[in-house]
Amino acid sequence: MPPKSSSKSAFISALPLASLLFSIHNILADPSTTIAWSWTGYENGKPRGPLPHLHGSLTIGAMAIGLGLASCYTASKPQSRIRSIIGSSWWLIFGAARTYAMYKYRDWRGYFGGLGFAVFFVSIIPLVFEQIAEASRGGRLVRTYTWAMFIYSVLNICAVLTVAYAFVPGGVYFREQADL
Repeated sequence: MPPKSSSKSAFISALPLASLLFSIHNILADPSTTIAWSWTGYENGKPRGPLPHLHGSLTIGAMAIGLGLASCYTASKPQSRIRSIIGSSWWLIFGAARTYAMYKYRDWRGYFGGLGFAVFFVSIIPLVFEQIAEASRGGRLVRTYTWAMFIYSVLNICAVLTVAYAFVPGGVYFREQADL
């Protein structure tokens, strides 16, 4: 029996996986990254926001909550409540709002957005891989993973260019242009 044809292209199916890998690798691999993203320093000898050595464990805790949600997602039946929550557009809005808060606000408010970001991104891991499995039914698994790794590599190169912009030709165009 020939495999079913999927209407999604391999490129479109690869975007969520590439985004997930990039976000987990660059933002959640080190628990203090979400702190550094929003931290503004000290005021009168006291920190204004969270400190990496004291509050990094909160990021790990948020990722553990997301992992618990992901485990409940995979262990539940197809019509269960947790599947309908994580697969809903409201959960996507929650993730987008937490990402915006992490980006826009500073100190504790920004860090709390980062904690929501951690819960969201870890919780959607099974959902992303279900979409990849759906793409594989159309016989495009290798193409999908190839596109995902290509997109992930491009995102990593752009992330490096924002740091080493003075030493890389064309890097100045990526420097602090994230909010465009």
